[in-house]
This record gives sequence, C-alpha cells and structure tokens, in this order.
Amino acid sequence: GVIETFFRDKYSPLLNAQPRGEAKRFKGVLLPAFKPISLILVLTMAGIGSYLSYEAILMEPPSEEEAWFPRDHMVTTISSDFDSYLVGADEAYVDGRVYFGLKGLDRSGFNRYLPDKNRGTVEFDEQFDLSTAEAQASLLGFCASLRVAECGVAACTRPPRTLVVAESVRCWLEEFQAASNGSLPTGADFEPLVQDWVGGAGAEHAKAVGFVDGRLAFTSVEFVSTAKWSEPGKVVRPYYDRWDAYLAAFVRAAPRSLSTVFCYTGDYFVWMTTEVELVRGIFIGFAICFPVAFVVLFLATGSLSIAVFAIGSIAFIVGSLLGFTSVALDWSLGVGESIAGTIVIGLAVDYTVHLGHAYTEAASESREDKVSYAATVMGVTVVAGGITTLGSSLFMFACQVTFFSKMATLIAGTIGFSLLFSLLFFVPLCAIAGPTGRITPVTERLRSLRRRRFRSKRVGSERASTGARDHAADALHNMADGAKADG
Repeated sequence: GVIETFFRDKYSPLLNAQPRGEAKRFKGVLLPAFKPISLILVLTMAGIGSYLSYEAILMEPPSEEEAWFPRDHMVTTISSDFDSYLVGADEAYVDGRVYFGLKGLDRSGFNRYLPDKNRGTVEFDEQFDLSTAEAQASLLGFCASLRVAECGVAACTRPPRTLVVAESVRCWLEEFQAASNGSLPTGADFEPLVQDWVGGAGAEHAKAVGFVDGRLAFTSVEFVSTAKWSEPGKVVRPYYDRWDAYLAAFVRAAPRSLSTVFCYTGDYFVWMTTEVELVRGIFIGFAICFPVAFVVLFLATGSLSIAVFAIGSIAFIVGSLLGFTSVALDWSLGVGESIAGTIVIGLAVDYTVHLGHAYTEAASESREDKVSYAATVMGVTVVAGGITTLGSSLFMFACQVTFFSKMATLIAGTIGFSLLFSLLFFVPLCAIAGPTGRITPVTERLRSLRRRRFRSKRVGSERASTGARDHAADALHNMADGAKADG
C-alpha cells in the first residue's frame, strides 16, 4: 500500500542516511552512527518532550470550582447566577459542628475492602466534664469568640468574612443558662437538670447534648460557615488550617475537661483530602506503570537498550500530553484530569512496544535493516491503529459532561503524541544507537541458562561417580596387594 511504500522507500532511507559512510567500531563494539536527520529528530522531540514534561510537573489542583458542564450550559449558568446574586443562597455555605469529648474511633477491626462493615467504635474522652464552673465558662467563652473569629483566607466569601456566620452559632449552654435564670448548676446537679431540660423545653438541642449510659459524654456547637460548598481543595485547605489554628488556641487556654475538640463539616474537608489523593494517585500510577512497562518491554524485546529507549519515549508521551493540556488548554490537575490521566497511560505504551518488538525480530543483523524492517512492517499497523483509536474518541467530544470531553481530548492527545514520539523519536533513536546482531529473546536466554546449569550438574555428577569408581578400584587393588604380601 501507499503507507507501506512510504515507510520503506522514503521514511527508512531518510532515518538511515549517514554522509560519512558506515558506523565505526571501537574494540569490536559498533559505535552510534552519525545520521543527521535522525539526530535532528531525536534532539527536537527530546526538547519538546522535556519542556512539556516540565510544565506537567508544575501542574496543581484547580483554584476554582470543578466544572462538570460547559460554561454556556444551563446548569452552570443557573448555579453561577445563584452564587453571584447578593451573598448567595444560605444552602451554598458549609454548615457544621464543633464537637467536644469525642476522642476518636477504634478501627482495629476495620477492613478497607469491606468499608460498610465494622466501621469503628467511638472512643469518648473520659475526662470530659461540663459540671464545673470553669468548664462552663470556657464553653460559653468559646461560643462568644466563635461569632467574631476572624477568617482571613480566600474561602471565607460571605460578608463580613468572619470564620462563621455570627447569628448561625447555636450554643445550647447559653439557652440552658437562660432557662436556669442566668445561673448554671454545677457538680452532681448539672447533668440530671440538663437531661430533664433536653427531654422537655430544650428538645431541639438533643443532637448537641450527647448522653451515653446516663452520662454526658460529649457536646457540640452548631454553626454555618462563610465558606461555600463548591470551593476546590486548594481553596479549602487554608480554611481548614485556620480552623485547626483556632481550635488549637482554644485548647491551650481551656481546662483539661474540654481539651478534646474538633470541627466536623460533613464531606467538605473530606473532599479536600480526596482531591489531593486523586492528584497523588496519578503519580503513584506513574510510579507503578513505568517500572512494570520497562520489565514487560525488556521481556518482549530481549534488549536492554530497546527497553530504555521505549520507556523514555513513553515518559515523554505522558509528560507531553499533560504539559500540553496545561500550556495550550489551561487545564489544572483536577479530579477529571487525574482519573482520565491514569487511564490513558496504557495507550501511550502501545505503538512503541510494537515498533521495538519488530526491530528485535528483524532477521538482518545490521542496524539499518532492522530500522527499515520495523518501520515497513509495523508503520502501517501503528498509523492504522492511531486512526481507529482517534476515531473512537471523536464521539465523546459531543458530550455535555466535561469529564467525557476531557477524556476524549486526553485519548486524542495520547494518540497524537504516541505517533509523534514513536515515529519521530523512538525509531530515529534506534537508527542512531539501536542494538545490532541477533537479539536473543529473554525466554531463549533462560532456556539456555537452564540447559547450562543442567549440563554442569550432570558433569559434576559424572565426575563424582567416576571418582567413586576409581576410589573403589584403588581399594580393591590395595586389598589384593595386601593379600599377596600375607601369602
């Protein structure tokens, strides 16, 4: 066909062209050949790959809300209108509770592969006690200070941009104090009176007053924050740190009975961590995939140099893809990019593996013939595979959900960079410094090693048997000579 003819008559001769004749040898080793066109292609693609990979390393999680629909989609428009009108809807802001007395979870029997079973047992702080005047004053002071606590980070968008909305703070101890004519009971009278109040007039605070086995084991203060649910993890992290610092300052001044405290905001802080782990997951995926791919390449080709060339090409493909999305498309390393980026790693391996395997399977022992064989035999397959895979991704460009359109972009980009680096970097690199001679497959090497070990064991066994026979013969001769002497 036309493509096969191009690879045989045009592509391969250009890569193999060397004005100074054949490559030289040094102590019997064939040195890399000076092939100007191949050298220019290798250096050019290495420069592009290095720059885009550097840009990929600089990618960070998004600083704006994750967009799951296009900007002109009605869902995005309505959500934006709600958020931008005055201070936004109350439901748009994070609500939560500050808990006192909960020490942690005993998860000794938890199995991560069965997450819905045995999720843990609550551990209560045995020293939690609100019956003392000191602890009561400390909790009342906490509620008062929380209403005016400064925020000072970008996540706090609701005026006056304090840590929480002042009027949203609900402190049951304040209402119980008012119901007790301004004087709180202490000592043994405190918990029974609180329990009676919660069972009657203060029933709305039942979730905030935790009685376990007749004892006040924990309590909480309810609030609505000035931060929105839709903020990305990069914006949420400073807000989380601000809460951490605020509670740490409270604990330093509070009595020991109120020293166990934390802020709970549903999945707001949990999603912040999830975003970080998703981003970390793509690099963990790289750390796993590249060594595995290298081993597979070495086993498939039987050549260490081909495996090194191929894994370098694959690294450039993945790095260039992510770097391109950052430079040209202004993408951040969000949830969609992290998930899709991990998936497309496998696509980057395909074409380089085919060309490398064809290079090692060539019957000829010269570097030029091996390059020509690999390009002629596999060039058509690589291009055809690229066209069909690229065609399959085109349908997702019409999707409204941005995850699928991003996935289509990543698949198409992977195919494009795979074709570029396999044909314009990997093959030219093989033309310059690829292995020559017969490349023995790893399986054949293992069989040969096994045969040599078997032969060495058999020779050792035969030598031991021969030695034993000789020793027995010597013994018999000695016995015969002794008998003659006695006679």
